Amino acid sequence: MSLYRKGISLAAAFAIGGVALAGCTSAPIGSPAPATASASQSTMDRAAVVTSAPSAPSVPSTTAAPPGAAAAPTLGPPGYGALKLGMSQAAALATKLLKPVEPVGGHCELYDNKRFEDSRVWISSKLGLVSVDAPSGVLTPQGVGKGASMAAVERAYPDLLATPNGHMAKVPGNPKAMYVFFFTRANKVEAITLELRGQDCYR
Repeated sequence: MSLYRKGISLAAAFAIGGVALAGCTSAPIGSPAPATASASQSTMDRAAVVTSAPSAPSVPSTTAAPPGAAAAPTLGPPGYGALKLGMSQAAALATKLLKPVEPVGGHCELYDNKRFEDSRVWISSKLGLVSVDAPSGVLTPQGVGKGASMAAVERAYPDLLATPNGHMAKVPGNPKAMYVFFFTRANKVEAITLELRGQDCYR
């Protein structure tokens, strides 16, 4: 091949290579970003707006108590739980709630409540169960329990009467019974007894 032809071939090769190199180079600095990058950024911006939006206010639960749930027993009007004023000694012992205390003599017997250390029961051979003490945490139907102020007791029982044997009040719903409240020096309820009127075991 002649030198002239070789020169032409080399020039053509350099020209083709220059075009190929130009196609492979990146866009000049400052040129607009590719459209795909703009779309990605726009998607990210929308996601940020969605995630920063305030959440819906929470709605308080209105779940009701299970139907048929037993209410906590109160002291009165008829008694406390299975222990009722006037029930016979045999019926009271059949509840399996009582254990005898030391003998007291006479026609009355004193029992402890097996479930509560601070609740005692008097039973007369003539009148049956005549009194039951309120265990700690137990309230009367009017909402009075140990620790209540005298003012609270007076609001619940306007007929409250001070006697040498405690403050006495009628039992709403049971004319045969009465409440006896015992107060501390700070005028807080220390003990409550539900008793049968005319009981013959003490006083």
